[in-house]
Amino acid sequence: MTAQVLIQRVSYGALTLTILITLFAVDAEVGKRLSGIEGWWAGLFHRGSVVPLLSVLVLLQGARELTHFFVLRGARPYAGYAYVMVALVFFTPWLSAAGWLGDGAAQLEGAQTMLVVMVVAICGTWVTAVIKRDTTDCLRNGSATLQIIFYLGFLCSFGLQLRCGRDIPEEAGAWLMLYVLLVTKASDIGAFFVGSAIGKHKLWPDVSPGKTIEGTIGGILASAGVAILLLYVGTTTIQGQMADPEKMRQVDTGIRTTMRFLSQPSSVTPTIAVGLLGIALALAGQMGDLIESCFKRDASVKDSGQLIPRFGGILDLLDSPLAAMPVAWIALTVIWPLI
Repeated sequence: MTAQVLIQRVSYGALTLTILITLFAVDAEVGKRLSGIEGWWAGLFHRGSVVPLLSVLVLLQGARELTHFFVLRGARPYAGYAYVMVALVFFTPWLSAAGWLGDGAAQLEGAQTMLVVMVVAICGTWVTAVIKRDTTDCLRNGSATLQIIFYLGFLCSFGLQLRCGRDIPEEAGAWLMLYVLLVTKASDIGAFFVGSAIGKHKLWPDVSPGKTIEGTIGGILASAGVAILLLYVGTTTIQGQMADPEKMRQVDTGIRTTMRFLSQPSSVTPTIAVGLLGIALALAGQMGDLIESCFKRDASVKDSGQLIPRFGGILDLLDSPLAAMPVAWIALTVIWPLI
């Protein structure tokens, strides 16, 4: 790895981190300011604003890239329908939490509403095939359409469920989703640098020739370390301000709630709990990376796009978070209360 490539990657990484933190901070601030205000718009944007709206634009670009993969392999996904359903499935936790899907949907917890909408998406795909009179390639085109909806819409909707779901404290949503993103992407960064420096043993050369066992281990350790570090910095900062009520008020309530939520397990120490969470997110994220590598090799392309120099397309950035978000949601809402 040349010095120029290293500088470029570090620069892009620092810029991306700054943008991410800013966007999530704005989203959290908007939600806090609209708390307790009545009105359809206030109820919606209290549960999320910048994060869901910008995220869906990113997902739709990723859907276009995935559609291109299928086209290269001779399939013709029902693209318009797929893009609409990607947005709808992704928005389901947001709309449900705000009461936009009716009182019945509002009472459903966790992924139940998302599953209902996903079933609707599946049935709609069959109906679309009939409307289009697709009698020659229905199996291939319908399968491609469903994979786009599931991969981009359903998997990522677990991230939005972390942001605004009823099983997550309202103040913690934005910061908790950001925490999961940072811990997951730490695996990518750690795997890249460790693999570039000392990687010798190939992990899965038939799928991704560049990945090494050393890099994989480095990515796992990086995620676990970042998970623990963020918890330590957050809790230490809060404890340091507790003696001064004025300074304590200056600490964002969402950050305080997030730290308490992450420290919820009682049978193990918070450090061990978030360390294990980091390992789980790293493993899921690296599997997501390998899954996207399968897509690219099948489509005979190196990158999903050329949107970001040295990084590729949107799918090249989303591959690990897409796989990690369901794992994060299950860990934090199902396993966390049990340990």
